[in-house]
Amino acid sequence: MTVDYLSPKHASLSNMSGVINREMINSLKQHLKDNGVLSITFERHGMIRTENL
Repeated sequence: MTVDYLSPKHASLSNMSGVINREMINSLKQHLKDNGVLSITFERHGMIRTENL
């Protein structure tokens, strides 16, 4: 997975590895939130979604 910072408060997630479990996602979300990121953009089921942290 790669994380691209589109701004200091918004990150875009790209799944590059194929196997990402919910625990890894939640850990990453918490890390981003702890570092001041307020929202993320990611693709799920072929749709682009934005989620507030």
